[in-house]
Amino acid sequence: MLSFFVISPASAEQIGDVGYYRVAHVADDDMLMVRAKPSAAADQIGSFGPHAKPIEVFETDHGWARVSANGRTGWVSMAYLAPYAPRMNKTLNLPEGFQCWGTEPFWSAKFSESEVILSGVETISGDTLAIDSASGAPWKGSISLDNGTGKAIIHATRSCSDGMSDARYGWKVSLTFRQTPPDSRTSLSYRIVRGCCRVPPKDQ
Repeated sequence: MLSFFVISPASAEQIGDVGYYRVAHVADDDMLMVRAKPSAAADQIGSFGPHAKPIEVFETDHGWARVSANGRTGWVSMAYLAPYAPRMNKTLNLPEGFQCWGTEPFWSAKFSESEVILSGVETISGDTLAIDSASGAPWKGSISLDNGTGKAIIHATRSCSDGMSDARYGWKVSLTFRQTPPDSRTSLSYRIVRGCCRVPPKDQ
């Protein structure tokens, strides 16, 4: 049974010193290149389409923005970015398309307006938990799940590593499972898995 999970996200327009952006001033038949270093002469390690959003920026350096693309962390010119406020899930006070995942073991969680779909962890694999209620200001509040069997508490943070690449993400999550004892003589046991969250950018 899911007990609660603690998510540490960005602010609606900033993640520490950074924020969400969209690609701007790029022609429809062109791409915004992601460079290995904050330099136009650096190797290309990825790209964004001309209408991609939202893009999480974790750091800036003399007109360059540090971003994640293709499982790596790189840099794009801020001349081709514009501030972007993602559309919010009104029930959760989280951005639409919000997803979490972790490794060791591999698991994932996808949030919608009314439920959370969990997979990959034996205890809850394939479970869908209804969202019972949500409270607090955007990006910093609590979410009750499945009539009180779970709770998500939101806090601000800067970035997260998935442990398998050098990519960075704007949210952290700690997921705690409460295992119901088979009888009253057995004490409750708990299991914790951790991971990252993001809103995947779309080119639209």
